[in-house]
Amino acid sequence: MGGKKDKPFFLDSKEKYSQKIHKNLKDIAGPERIFKSYGVITMTEKERRAGSWLRYAALGSSLSAALAGCAVGGYFLGAFLDRRFATPPLFTVILVLAGTALGLTYIALTLMKALGPGAGGRGKDES
Repeated sequence: MGGKKDKPFFLDSKEKYSQKIHKNLKDIAGPERIFKSYGVITMTEKERRAGSWLRYAALGSSLSAALAGCAVGGYFLGAFLDRRFATPPLFTVILVLAGTALGLTYIALTLMKALGPGAGGRGKDES
């Protein structure tokens, strides 16, 4: 069953295009060039290092905003429910704690995804 006929038609053309790009990139210059004709933009190591702090800054601000947003959202929803059902601190306390737990869970999952496999304990290949 395995043969060239079994592959979808678009994979064959994609492979040919990819091979053409790699062949021409080898002929031109090093990775510091921008090859606009093929839509391939490569970065130097210096540019990669300069951009990495921006990724970490964006990740940090996103995580802190998510934690604060969940806790504040829990507070406002809890205050609304407390006024609605006349139970002064009950819903506010419960929903602030639930929002904080949800925010911390989001932070943990996002950091595990951002740091990659092997970070934070057992990976998928370990039992």
